[in-house]
Amino acid sequence: MREVAAQENITLDEKRLEDRLQLIATQLGRTKEEAEKLLNGRDMLDKIKDEILTDQVFEFLFSQAKIRN
Repeated sequence: MREVAAQENITLDEKRLEDRLQLIATQLGRTKEEAEKLLNGRDMLDKIKDEILTDQVFEFLFSQAKIRN
C-alpha cells in the first residue's frame, strides 16, 4: 500500500486524521489533544495514520478500476 501511495503521490489526509482523533476523543470523554497524546504514548497514532492512508489508497484504486464483461 505504501508503494502505491508513493507512486500515486497519495498523502495522509490531515482532515481525516483530525476527524478520527475528534471521534476517539469524544468516545473517551477527553479533548482531542488528550486523546492524541494518549494514542501517541501507546504507539497507536501511527497505526491510525496507516489505516487512514490505506483507506485512501483503496479509494484511489477503486476509482481507477475498469470493469470488464
